[in-house]
Amino acid sequence: MHCASSLVPTLEAIWVYTVEHWGIEQAERYLQGLFGCFEELAANPRFGRERSEVKAGYRSFPQGRHVVFYLIVPKGVEVIGIVHQSVDVDAHLGELPDDEW
Repeated sequence: MHCASSLVPTLEAIWVYTVEHWGIEQAERYLQGLFGCFEELAANPRFGRERSEVKAGYRSFPQGRHVVFYLIVPKGVEVIGIVHQSVDVDAHLGELPDDEW
């Protein structure tokens, strides 16, 4: 399992928001849930839904109030994005250059 380096700011933002609204313990639980999801997807890459309408090869899986986007790669999965469930994914991804995500 590999996480794109572009995930660091997203994970930090999730951490900060959760600490500010629900405290450190909840932030730790939430991030542990995300990392557990990454590991589960690495072990079972086809768990997620195909998301070819977003971009060829993309898959997604819901975790908490977020949706984890990933690609199946030879050694498992590459987590490429985490988007809050309330975000319009097509609009959000449309703002990014093709070489991101």
